[in-house]
Amino acid sequence: MIRVKGVRQSGKTTYLLKIAQKEGWTVVVPNHHAVRCVREMADNLGINDVRIISADEFFSEKEGTTLKPGSKYLIDELDWFLGCLGVQGYSNTIDCITISRNDEEETII
Repeated sequence: MIRVKGVRQSGKTTYLLKIAQKEGWTVVVPNHHAVRCVREMADNLGINDVRIISADEFFSEKEGTTLKPGSKYLIDELDWFLGCLGVQGYSNTIDCITISRNDEEETII
C-alpha cells in the first residue's frame, strides 16, 4: 500500500497520476466533477493514458460488473471515500486510521 500525505495543493493528486501512469492503475476520485478536473490536470501534465473514475463507477466495478482480477486502484481523498462506505462517525476529518500491511510505502509531499 502506498500512502501519500500532504497539505492541500501540495501535489498529492499529481503524484497519484504519475503512479497510475507508471503502473497502469486506476485513479478513483470523489465524483464526476472531480473526474473532469483530474482529467484536465492529467492532460496538462501530458498524462493521457490514465483511467480516472468516480466513486459510483468504482462501487459498480466492485459489484462485479467490470472488475478485472488483479485490478489496482489509487484512492484520492480517503476521508471522502470512507464516508462513501458508510463508516460510522464519518466527518471531513479523520484523526486516526490503522493499516495492517507489510508492503507499505509512505511518501510525504
